Amino acid sequence: STDDTTDIVKVRQMITACEQGQLHVIQTLLTESSRYASQQDEATGLSPLMAAAKVGNGALCQHLLDAGAPWNAIDRQGQCAGNFATTHQHWGVVNLLVDWGVRAELILGRLERRLRDAGIGNLE
Repeated sequence: STDDTTDIVKVRQMITACEQGQLHVIQTLLTESSRYASQQDEATGLSPLMAAAKVGNGALCQHLLDAGAPWNAIDRQGQCAGNFATTHQHWGVVNLLVDWGVRAELILGRLERRLRDAGIGNLE
């Protein structure tokens, strides 16, 4: 469909902008739709967050995470943003992603406990 084609083009624009550190392009695209932060290239599985992590752009990684980019998404090779940051020795980005992941897991754990205590069951 046209929406799918548009999304493919937009996610590739997001990835290129992340690789080049073009925050204004990212902000413009996210204003159009926040879903572009969480989409991945169909062929490679690369996400904007992975591209930003690979080049070590911590500010851009933070912006994408705040916009809803999943910190734990993996590409077609089984690599996540943290793998890209580690491989390229961008330790500040690694720490950012680890901190984000720990917070997300703590929040999820707290939510699961509250649901269980309320007799609602698990989230799986």
